[in-house]
Amino acid sequence: LCWFVPLLFAVLTRPLVYNGWRHFYFVYAGVALLGAHGIGAAWVFCKNRSGAWRKALSAAMCACFLFSAMGISQNHPYQYGYYNILARTNAESDMELDYWDVSTVNAMQRLLFAERDETLPLTLGARDDMSWFGVEHGYAVLNAQSRGRLTVAYEADAPYLFLNTTYARIYGVAPPEGYRELFTVESYGNTLCAVYEADRPQDEAPLQAQ
Repeated sequence: LCWFVPLLFAVLTRPLVYNGWRHFYFVYAGVALLGAHGIGAAWVFCKNRSGAWRKALSAAMCACFLFSAMGISQNHPYQYGYYNILARTNAESDMELDYWDVSTVNAMQRLLFAERDETLPLTLGARDDMSWFGVEHGYAVLNAQSRGRLTVAYEADAPYLFLNTTYARIYGVAPPEGYRELFTVESYGNTLCAVYEADRPQDEAPLQAQ
């Protein structure tokens, strides 16, 4: 009841909720206890039967842990973008993936060593406020050598553009025309962010975002 009733209330009454799960963290304790109870009940059930039942349950639990561990290791350091199999199919279009712009620093570091058009100045911009927020703050934590090679500017037509998938959807920012997708950062098959490279000539001046 300590988790089902609050969630049922939210589903039925549709209250104003900020940042999704932030207002429902307290239900996790009940979910964890229910899971522990289920495992305990399954173990008691198997304990009263042959050893094969206990071995099968142990193998199934190990398989679950192994599956989660493999997912974490394969998607590190972006394992925070996890959604279960029921929600994963539409996560990129319906869910928050990188709310805190965590992948931005890694994308900027990757840009420094990416195969790119060397005639373009290495200037990274953005077309929405929150993608730019990630670029601006990510740039501040780069080491001095990286900052010396990379320039950031809030320009809508910079030679390179950073796009956070979640905020691009919220702000209605489409993939930029006249650019090609240089690379993406993904987690569990969903794109957290992308960096685009301009197709324009080198001497074409960028336009300052308004």
